[in-house]
Amino acid sequence: MIQTIQLPNAPCHWVHLDAEDADPGELDRLASDWQIPPDWLGAVLDPDAIARAKTTGDGPQFIALLYPLPLSPDGLSYATRLLGICWCSDRVLTATARTAPFLDELMADCSEGRRTPSSITALILEIAEATARHFIEVTRLIDTERSRLVDRLTHSTRTEHLIRLSQLQTSLVYFDQAVAENHPIYHHLGQLDVVASSEHHNNRLAAVLQSSQQAEKMVHQSATMLANLNATYSGIVSNRLNVIMKRLTALTIILTVPTIVGAFWGMNVTLPFAGHPLAFWALVGLSVLLCLLIVLLLGRRDLL
Repeated sequence: MIQTIQLPNAPCHWVHLDAEDADPGELDRLASDWQIPPDWLGAVLDPDAIARAKTTGDGPQFIALLYPLPLSPDGLSYATRLLGICWCSDRVLTATARTAPFLDELMADCSEGRRTPSSITALILEIAEATARHFIEVTRLIDTERSRLVDRLTHSTRTEHLIRLSQLQTSLVYFDQAVAENHPIYHHLGQLDVVASSEHHNNRLAAVLQSSQQAEKMVHQSATMLANLNATYSGIVSNRLNVIMKRLTALTIILTVPTIVGAFWGMNVTLPFAGHPLAFWALVGLSVLLCLLIVLLLGRRDLL
């Protein structure tokens, strides 16, 4: 699907491609119209594609940034995909596998006049900053989910909670790599003549780099905390299992005593008190006494 937005304060228009809904013929037509390599548009569908930047002399220029893409409706699992940006003198083309919420919001703001970039360069910097800030927003959501899971794990060690923690950790591994790959692309924008020669664009680029650095710090911190939590709760689960096995073993020892007493007095030979009317109750009392003695001994050795 292709969307076209006319920027109110800039003599250019913005074309956005949602590549998952586009047919191959449409991708080839766009590549030919914009004079860009066909594989550049196809790269946004590649889950293993990396961030990149390329300048083609006087022709169109393009960069590709990585952004978070949710893989599940519950927001527990994320991957990263490419956001391609291509521009020339009077138009901008962006392409994604599936349009991210932050890009939808930016397009709506531009079309309705809530954001009014004055030039193509200003629009590209806004897209770059929105991409960096989206990592911050998603990382905060992951931190909130992590706190919720920690509260649940305080009272329960269900495997489901540990699996969710693992999903969050996997997402942060993708984010960590993506943020690191995006850094050189932002610096590449700073080397463009139109950015280097404008104080306004330089200030905007500084905001982009600051957001990217903040995202990198938050992602690294959250990933470290999740890694420590996984190790901690794995140890807690193992410890609880050891405690359960210890108590079951102690219970087995305690219950073995009545079995041994009953086995001795169940033999088909002459036994003490065999003819006594209170023999049964005497054996029950002896079994209980021995069980209490074993409980006392095990308790003193912290084996219960």
